[in-house]
Amino acid sequence: MWGRIAAFILKYRFGLLLFLAAVFVYAGFEASKVELSYEYTRAIPTDNPKYQAYQQFLKTFGDDGNLMVVGVQTDNLYNRDIFNNYLQLSRDLKKIKGVEQVHAFGFGKAAPGKNYPALYLAGTIKGTDGIFCSDDEGKNWVRINDDKHNWALILQITGDLKKYGRVYVGTHGRGIFYGDIATNN
Repeated sequence: MWGRIAAFILKYRFGLLLFLAAVFVYAGFEASKVELSYEYTRAIPTDNPKYQAYQQFLKTFGDDGNLMVVGVQTDNLYNRDIFNNYLQLSRDLKKIKGVEQVHAFGFGKAAPGKNYPALYLAGTIKGTDGIFCSDDEGKNWVRINDDKHNWALILQITGDLKKYGRVYVGTHGRGIFYGDIATNN
């Protein structure tokens, strides 16, 4: 059997090479038409009420990418202490030095010996795009990814609340990745 296949390949080698060349040229032509899209996939049916509400929101307010929404589900939002805490959070986010753009923001377990949660941010700090962590209430930020590990637009990020240094990143259509803090072991 292998002998017959080898004989066929040798006998028709020029024709087979032309066929393969044509396939590669066609694939290259089709690849030149590939475009990236940042539109939502059709994973959610268009008749879903949440999808329709989102489309209505876009019609009303537009989509310029300059929006941060903090969602809270509580019956006590208008409790004086809770409301003042959220008001202070909004004031503090505006004052974070060096933070230019926030795509996603989350909290994780506090570093050993600290009582403030670790902060995780996907965005731009001092002109550098990346994923950042802060263990000192946002005073200093450390980039925790590198240029080889970017996943286009990141809109979800959170730290693990039980394990310090673990961060989960939603890559907007490319899956969910997680990373752990590097140790010197």
